[in-house]
Amino acid sequence: MKKLILLSIYLAAAFKVKLANAEFVIEDSVNSDGVSITNVGGINLFENFYSVITFFLALLFLSSIVGGIFAGFKFFIAGGSEKVIEDARKWGIYSLITFSISLFSYIILNIFKHLVY
Repeated sequence: MKKLILLSIYLAAAFKVKLANAEFVIEDSVNSDGVSITNVGGINLFENFYSVITFFLALLFLSSIVGGIFAGFKFFIAGGSEKVIEDARKWGIYSLITFSISLFSYIILNIFKHLVY
């Protein structure tokens, strides 16, 4: 699994993936003391949070794709070995779970972004 995560990071860096482009306008929220809640030192906290979470979700998505390819490759070279087929099946299930988690998390994050802002 560690190799899969490292490979995902390498692929994201190699293809210079632009993972988050949060271009939306946020009105500055000010608390009762007159201090900005969303802007701290000119940096919008929600945009930074959104960018970081989107980056990690993209890594999770890439790792699910690489895991699915690896599972298919293991099925292809199994040669009838029950142990290798079972291992490939586990890789396939885990990659599908990872894919669905990353997809639904991204959808929920964007729904939240559009509802709040």
